[in-house]
Amino acid sequence: NVRHLMIKPLAFLVASLLALSITACSAAPNPSSTPIIESGKFTSASGEVIRAEYREDQTVLLTLANGETKTLRQAVSGSGVRYVMGADEWWEHQGGATLSQNGTVVFSGKLTP
Repeated sequence: NVRHLMIKPLAFLVASLLALSITACSAAPNPSSTPIIESGKFTSASGEVIRAEYREDQTVLLTLANGETKTLRQAVSGSGVRYVMGADEWWEHQGGATLSQNGTVVFSGKLTP
């Protein structure tokens, strides 16, 4: 009977840990509900444009040239500001920015009016 009594708390502990791990893997925050601190338009040499909205919750909402949006979270950076989410990385430094996917730069542009 003692063994039976220990199984219930153990099952509860396992279920609780599973619920916490699922919560920790949640998607990016809802960008429309977070105030914008700053925004900018970055233009590549070929004329491609990415718009960036920097938000209070330390995320950036990128709007790509094709209309696709990506929300990335701020990460540690040696210089400049870096945001990551999955395979995507947005790095802004001294008026320039790059978007990399799986370690490959897919966009490089300068801040433009």
